[in-house]
Order: sequence, then structure tokens, then C-alpha cells
Amino acid sequence: MAYELVWEPEGVLNRLSGAVSAREFIRSIEKIQGAPQFHEASYVINDFSDVTEREIGQQALEHLAAFHFGVLAYHPNCRMIFVTDSPEFMALINKVLRSSKFSSYPVQVLPTLTEARDWLADQPDPNLQSAFMSLRGMYPPEGY
Repeated sequence: MAYELVWEPEGVLNRLSGAVSAREFIRSIEKIQGAPQFHEASYVINDFSDVTEREIGQQALEHLAAFHFGVLAYHPNCRMIFVTDSPEFMALINKVLRSSKFSSYPVQVLPTLTEARDWLADQPDPNLQSAFMSLRGMYPPEGY
């Protein structure tokens, strides 16, 4: 697998290509979240458009959710976007990262990079949200 991190003025584009293993994908996320400029990013786009083979299952996405919880405390105003046209991968991302059990950062899954950027353009500035609203994912859902 190859990945390229493209730091943009307001976020980062994680371009993945070729065969992607869970370990390599998690490494790319560690690199993003460990970067000094991450604390100012309002989004992370994980672009799987050029991926030919993907070995990322539920366990890897649960691991990613744990990372999200860890950094949420010091950087609460970020959005995570996944670009994939795989219905199976879309369903898995929605099942794990958008479930109430693992919800932290807002997560969106879209089929193209253009749609991801259009979606971001329609969102309010996350830095203008109140501290209360940005901490919504830190508490367990009712009945948990």
C-alpha cells in the first residue's frame, strides 16, 4: 500500500492506493493524528478511490474508533470523511464508526472525492461550535 498525506489549509487528505492492509491504514491514521498540524485540522478525508484491494475489517475500524476517542479530548472539532464506492465498506464504516457505541467524531461516507468536498463545504465551521456541542460524543448513549 501507498498512502500520501496532503495537508491542506483546513485539513488533511489521506490518499490511499493499491492493496491496503488494516495495519498500514492504522499507521496512516497514527501519522495524521500525531502530526503537529492535526490539532488545527477541521477534517480528515480518507480517500480509498485508488485502492485495488482492502483488508480492513470491523476490528480495524474499532481500533480507529479508539484512536478517535483518544484525540477527541484535545481536538474535539474535526470531521472524518471516507471516500469509497464499495457498498460493503460503506456499510461497515457506518455500522462501526457511526454507531452510538463508537461515535466520537462526525463520520461521513461518500462515493467520490468531489462529493466529500461538496459535503464539507456545506458544513458549519466546527471551530464555531460551542464546547458543549463538540463534546457530544464523549458520553455514553442512554441505556449503555
